[in-house]
Amino acid sequence: MDRVRDQIQERLSQSFFRGFVERTLGPSFQDADADPVGQIRTFLDRVLDAQRQRNCVGGCVMGNLASELSDVHEGFRQRLASLFVIWRTHLADAVRRGQARGQLRADVDAGRLAQFLVAGLEGSILLSKVIKDITVMERCVEEMKQHLAHYGT
Repeated sequence: MDRVRDQIQERLSQSFFRGFVERTLGPSFQDADADPVGQIRTFLDRVLDAQRQRNCVGGCVMGNLASELSDVHEGFRQRLASLFVIWRTHLADAVRRGQARGQLRADVDAGRLAQFLVAGLEGSILLSKVIKDITVMERCVEEMKQHLAHYGT
């Protein structure tokens, strides 16, 4: 029974992970020559627009699964954690490209800024879902963009 459950979860997680990368991360970060700060801003807007289209219903599948399964199933927790790492890595890479282009200060810790953005998005999605008001997330995304601009050169 556990083996079957693990196989089902593995197939679901592979499909979900691939879909997240293809629908959200890929379109936002695929062009290595594009403006990296603009890519981050576009990514924030894409996530916001997705929540807006859902009228704050459902939240973030990754966040929901992490909340429900991270203490229950270690294998699934690890797979979810790896997806958050992929998400954070895309953002950190964009920050580093922004630094290389002189758009962002060299003293910015790309990993910390990326973690802040991921945590801010997840938190704002959760609050918008609970309160049923997209304004919460809109304001949080705007604050994240202002925070990012703070590191500009």
